[in-house]
Amino acid sequence: MTVRSALVVAAALAASPAAAHHGIGTFDTRQTVTIVGVVTGIDFVNPHAWLYLDVTGADGKVAAWRCEMRSATTLRRSG
Repeated sequence: MTVRSALVVAAALAASPAAAHHGIGTFDTRQTVTIVGVVTGIDFVNPHAWLYLDVTGADGKVAAWRCEMRSATTLRRSG
């Protein structure tokens, strides 16, 4: 193994996982949005729980919505 190959392998093994996560910068957290619909499902999973809704629009057409929520662990702790 060359020195370069050994350095690449060492760097790959020493790299820690990135602590990347979704930011809320793209959302307007000052505005409240109300959605009226029929709950069609829920995935109570990590890293994010999902709520699925059928929402009837002003034109009478039903659209499938999905809402990303906090983690199942956080929701469970919140009650």
